[in-house]
Amino acid sequence: MKVFFLLMFGIIFSGVFVIVNAYADCKLNTDWSDAPCFDMWPVSKSEVKAAWDQYYEYKGTEWMEIKKSEMNYAVDKGILDEWIYYGSQFGNQQNYNVYFYYFIHDEAPAIGDYPESMFKKEDRVLNTTKYSDSNQDSFEIIITYYYISIGGLFVLISVIVCIGMIGFLIWRKRK
Repeated sequence: MKVFFLLMFGIIFSGVFVIVNAYADCKLNTDWSDAPCFDMWPVSKSEVKAAWDQYYEYKGTEWMEIKKSEMNYAVDKGILDEWIYYGSQFGNQQNYNVYFYYFIHDEAPAIGDYPESMFKKEDRVLNTTKYSDSNQDSFEIIITYYYISIGGLFVLISVIVCIGMIGFLIWRKRK
């Protein structure tokens, strides 16, 4: 009888630890350290939108519009998958974050069932545009533009001018 109770106690006790364990699947977002984590699906689309609206504010209108034009170019050329994951092996998540932001705002096509499957059924768009890479050109170059502020451009130009002037003075002195 003791063995039976010990066995039952062991089964119940080990079952409690198995049930209590929970695992989350949120990775560190190197592009946006304050990125929200929605690891318990399904979630409300409005909740996701509200959380990701801060990303647009964080990056700024000009930068987001540049990246949106890149994304639309990638969709038109059939290289959206490549564009989204461009540089991800080096920790670059900018393109994915931009895609996800515009997807939840219904301005980017779905790629398979993800990320549409993360939303509650009542929030899903049944006729969501699905991405097709049927017009993909295997020789297409993936272009990602880099945002340079006006101030940064002035600094770069002034450095180039200074180096040019120093080079010119050294050249004149040698003659």
